[in-house]
Amino acid sequence: MTDKLQTKITYVLAGISLASLLLTFALDSRYANNPQVPDPSIGRVFARAVKSHGLVYLTPYEYEPYRWLMGLVFLCWGLIVLLYAVDFLQSIFLQKRGDKK
Repeated sequence: MTDKLQTKITYVLAGISLASLLLTFALDSRYANNPQVPDPSIGRVFARAVKSHGLVYLTPYEYEPYRWLMGLVFLCWGLIVLLYAVDFLQSIFLQKRGDKK
């Protein structure tokens, strides 16, 4: 893989990750006024720390976007690490064989 393509893929994945984090912060502001006490009768049992408001509790429906967004962030960064790890291992393997890129 060329360095240019690797850089472009990294930028795209980092951009997706950043957008996901920004959406997470937007969700935090939306749920900032939720109760700070769990209410199992309506399913409000998922705790979420919201900056300057403390801990608020969400229903499974309200908490689902957080799971997806954080999963997307971890997936993007995992792919970036994998991309560079494969490139590093490939360079070591080619160096041992005496080949040049």
